[in-house]
Amino acid sequence: MNMKTVKRVLTLAVALTIVAMPLSAFAKTTDTSSGDSTTSSSSGGGGGSSSDSSSSSAAVEGVVSTPQVIVGGKVVKSTVSGAFITRNVVIAVVAPASELKSKAGLGAGEALYFKGWEFTAKQSPLAYQALTGVAGSVGGNVLQCVELNFGKMTYGKFSELDPSVVSRTTISLPKNADKNKKHALARAAKGGATQILENVSEDPAAITSDIPGGAAAYAIVEY
Repeated sequence: MNMKTVKRVLTLAVALTIVAMPLSAFAKTTDTSSGDSTTSSSSGGGGGSSSDSSSSSAAVEGVVSTPQVIVGGKVVKSTVSGAFITRNVVIAVVAPASELKSKAGLGAGEALYFKGWEFTAKQSPLAYQALTGVAGSVGGNVLQCVELNFGKMTYGKFSELDPSVVSRTTISLPKNADKNKKHALARAAKGGATQILENVSEDPAAITSDIPGGAAAYAIVEY
């Protein structure tokens, strides 16, 4: 099999297998049209919380409906509600909600909503392989992968935002990160396209990047 064929097969496989892991597999969620009401139960029981200087006091093993991150010693609460399953990182949209609503052209009964969960190479090997390739393009290594889906709730029904609606988002670095090194965010979209998103954060404990609407696999890259 020549390299062009291999690349086509990999692209198709990534498009089909980018972390198709529903939140319901881990926790029960109740969504409203406002995107502000979420109830949860941890998949493994316990559901304990943790915090340190590089993570959020809201980091829990379960669903977080209003996440927040600590940036430059200050707690920054997400401007958009969502549902996240995280153990190693925390995520918060920092773009003004009014700005995002205007870009998305939200109407009556619609509200911004985003969701995501961490995943491993074992859970989604082809998505991980694609992200590893992106990391290698800048001489970096993958520290943590996460699936993100930026969308909206319309009378309780979720749908993805168009990729043209970009949300500035902050993600804390995992504990195993070397804060003396550089970090960026790799992206692998459902169509197979990959890219490195610029990190505009001045905090060595976090990444801040502009994330397109819709679903994609991401990885924190250290180099």
